Amino acid sequence: MSTESFDRAQQFVISGDYASAKSEYENLIDSESDNSAAWYGLGVVNHTLGDIEAAIVAFERAFLVNRFHAPTAANLAFLFSQRDSSLAAKYAAAAVELGLESDLLHALASSKGISTNVAEEESPVIIAEAIPSDSESVNLIKEVTLLIENLQFQSAMEMISPALEGDYSADPMMWYYCGLCLHELNLSEDAIQSLNYGLQLDADLNIAAELLSKIEEDMIEPEEEITEFTPIATEEVQYAEFVPDEEEEELEISLENTLVVLERKAKDATQSGNHALAIQTWKKIIEGNGSTYDSWTGLAEALESAGQAEKATRCRQKALEFEKTTPSSDEEMSVDLMTAAEDAKLSVSQNKTIDESSVNVAIEWYNKGLTLLGEDKGGQALNCFDKAISSAPREERELRVRCHNGRGHALHQLGEFFESIQSYHQAISMDPTMVTGRTLYNMGSSYAAMEHFADAVKCFEQALNRELDEEEIRLCKTQINRCSLLLKEQNKSAKLQS
Repeated sequence: MSTESFDRAQQFVISGDYASAKSEYENLIDSESDNSAAWYGLGVVNHTLGDIEAAIVAFERAFLVNRFHAPTAANLAFLFSQRDSSLAAKYAAAAVELGLESDLLHALASSKGISTNVAEEESPVIIAEAIPSDSESVNLIKEVTLLIENLQFQSAMEMISPALEGDYSADPMMWYYCGLCLHELNLSEDAIQSLNYGLQLDADLNIAAELLSKIEEDMIEPEEEITEFTPIATEEVQYAEFVPDEEEEELEISLENTLVVLERKAKDATQSGNHALAIQTWKKIIEGNGSTYDSWTGLAEALESAGQAEKATRCRQKALEFEKTTPSSDEEMSVDLMTAAEDAKLSVSQNKTIDESSVNVAIEWYNKGLTLLGEDKGGQALNCFDKAISSAPREERELRVRCHNGRGHALHQLGEFFESIQSYHQAISMDPTMVTGRTLYNMGSSYAAMEHFADAVKCFEQALNRELDEEEIRLCKTQINRCSLLLKEQNKSAKLQS
């Protein structure tokens, strides 16, 4: 950004020479079309000059470039309040989420909105705060590039990380610098994520694409065929009364659910000083598992550690809305698989009568679900497995186990890996003796897709001992090699961060 041009435009605004300010902003935009500060300033000037349409266009362009500037969102909310209530609500909600407090914004963001009469009586309140654009921005980029040129990648990251959480969150080049530094620090997985995000912001950022390709090539061992994490299909069944085995083989697989893994990851990230990862993980926990006292408190602590005291206070207030009625995942008792199996046996012995009609209906739904899975129709297959589970008598343990396995497979196909792991765990807890190599392979695939490589390796290793055919064994070994390689990178990353 040309700081001299921007400063001149600001001075024109201060002196009341809006025509000259408009001209200066437009000249800036001609040379820097993605300059959100210039677009924002032009929006303020256009509104002051009474050109509402032009003001909306400028503010929309500013918000498109930088979605984290609350005043831009607020201005759009106020301007749209007279013409489009849905857009006004959208931008008002964004402004509130970004930290602006205003009764009018809250009213616009609510489902009720405000009446047209009120909107006409109250002229839009244009917030005159400008996006930071002084010499500090230029100096930051110069300092980062200088550190990189001198191979001081850790020092560069100490400047890049807070910048990406602030004004540079939508800057593709800063994300490229982040990926470059992470790669040089042997944090390949994090580097890939940063570069991918930078390319989402600017698909034509060739230096990021080239570095990304290089990193991915380096991570793949020569002469090793890498396959996708694809679950092995389950088999069709015909009705037969289930007779439990006399000897039950103990499972070594951990029944920790994904929530446990995520919470530990978040806490470890805070302890190691990786506050951005901690905040991101707590948000993922809330999105995937709903709001709880523990999750909002965890997010508050992560924000406090990152120096964001105001946001942390709001999170603590949010936590108070939820009673601490359940223990945190660190306090949860592990599930005893063998006890679950004994309970299932007792249930069979107490319920001798089986509704064969219901059983046959359940089998039909189950087999139909398998057919749909083979056609890549995961949503329809999931619906069939749910109907099979609901219609299968509780005494039909074998059928219900197969249905939960099929449900897990459908969820994996849909990309719902957290839920698929839960379904596989449900099947295991119903009867550990029925756990097959395919079930363990499928569960390992879901763990791998969520980058929980240690659990994935454990699943694949145990799957090898449970009646897989030659092709399935080859797939399993390939996945063990792949996950072991990725786990090694993951552990290296954790060690560097600690």
